[in-house]
Amino acid sequence: MQALCEEGYDIIYFVYDNFLEAAKELCVLYPDIMFIGLYIDLQGEEVAPNLKPVHFRSEQGAFMCGVVAALMTESGTVGFIGGANNPSIKVFLAGYEAGINYVDNGTELIVSWANTFDDPLKGQELALSMHERGCDVIYQAANQTGLGVFQAAEDEGFYAIGVDVDQSELAPENIICSSLLDHGYATYDSISKAINGEFNNEQVFYGLQEGMPVIAINEALVSEEIIQQVEEIENQIMAGEIEIPTTTDTE
Repeated sequence: MQALCEEGYDIIYFVYDNFLEAAKELCVLYPDIMFIGLYIDLQGEEVAPNLKPVHFRSEQGAFMCGVVAALMTESGTVGFIGGANNPSIKVFLAGYEAGINYVDNGTELIVSWANTFDDPLKGQELALSMHERGCDVIYQAANQTGLGVFQAAEDEGFYAIGVDVDQSELAPENIICSSLLDHGYATYDSISKAINGEFNNEQVFYGLQEGMPVIAINEALVSEEIIQQVEEIENQIMAGEIEIPTTTDTE
């Protein structure tokens, strides 16, 4: 990062907090360079006028997926598999749970933690176990581990929900939707603003209010009626009529 600073770039864009400490030190030494960090939440800390923290409203897409899950389940029981029980993954769980509760049709939620993000076999085993307990829709926030959830869904014929990008092509007859974190949108928007003279150091969380799509729906599996409900709820969120939690006591 220091080498890039010395080469005189106008903007240095970094991803994840692995680089945050370096950025904090260097942005003070190079005040004319605009530093933009994706997946950075400074939680109110103001480091320097040239360091821009950017993150996502992960709970919004998860909430919408919870709505779809509650409306699509036939068993009345849906599942969530997280790669790790940590604050960032709990945001997905909190949003998903809130979406299920918003529908308020008695849908039960079962949660399981894989404690790994790179073990598809573990994801498959957990998903099969949850399916045996009645889950007919399972949302995974577990990276590579989640691929096993999709395999189990294909093998046993239940529904699954993807994360981060539209994953429906991985199991087109089983993945009903995916919550989105549109890295391209956040990157393009934040850099465009910097180039156009709109740079500031205010924390940004990208979501519906910022124009970013938060859910991709598999229209081959989800009815037009449910899609319309999702759109109506999105409008309510943008209008501030629905507040989505980012934490939950559910384990």
